[in-house]
Amino acid sequence: MNTIVISKGPFSAELTEVLHKNGCDPIKTVKNPALAAAKFMGKQNIVVYEWSEDPQEETRNLQELMKQTTGLKVLLIVDEGIKEAIKVLVKYDEVKFVFKPLTRERLQIGMRMLLAEKKRPPTINIEYVNPFIESTKAIMQQMAQTDIEKKEVRIDKGLTVYGDISGVMALSGNANGFVVISMGIDTAIEIVKRMTMGDVSESDNELIEGGIMELINVISGQAQALFNQNQHHFDFTTPTMVRGKGHTINHGLHENSIVVKFETPDHKELFLQVCLKTA
Repeated sequence: MNTIVISKGPFSAELTEVLHKNGCDPIKTVKNPALAAAKFMGKQNIVVYEWSEDPQEETRNLQELMKQTTGLKVLLIVDEGIKEAIKVLVKYDEVKFVFKPLTRERLQIGMRMLLAEKKRPPTINIEYVNPFIESTKAIMQQMAQTDIEKKEVRIDKGLTVYGDISGVMALSGNANGFVVISMGIDTAIEIVKRMTMGDVSESDNELIEGGIMELINVISGQAQALFNQNQHHFDFTTPTMVRGKGHTINHGLHENSIVVKFETPDHKELFLQVCLKTA
């Protein structure tokens, strides 16, 4: 990344090494912020800006600098107690600061903050997730006589599968996307055993797949009924079964997914993943 250091004094080789290790190359040094814009290259530019004793003037300089190019990231080196630095951070998301005296460790922390990738906020309406949570809990109790407990809800980047066996449903309507119910083989065996009230082993492939497919079919039907009650319209595809340890599913939506982790009374895990993009 093209990097410009604005500093009235020399920038040590030790600090320059920290910048290089963070992908800064080439590195150019200027004494006047007005000269920095002429050094910009391409769409990715970083400015390491050592503020002087006149923070109000430096704030004006920074504002002018931010107008010169898009996608600019700035790390300010400031004296402790400068309120203008806080005001700048509120206004510009791509500006961070560390305090003087600038050390190798402080510069490394500042670069990590500056280059940290922002997580995209979830774009899924929670009203689209709750019917699946309610349906999964209700149908597990009805069909497998198992009261599962919701243990965790989190945001995942993309769609990662948890377990050995997954049922995948595509949805279209108010939103488009996928819903996946995943579990380990031990969980699947226990569920089917409770559904059939008989002995089930890992070699009973057809019985396990058939039982889990039936369970997911009923869950999707229950969820669709709940959506209809809330005046949301969705069309569901027939669930598709995917098996294999560590398998992945590429949905191609580039959206975050909501992951809900459930746990059975004997501590076996079941995962519900909802990845929907509003139509």
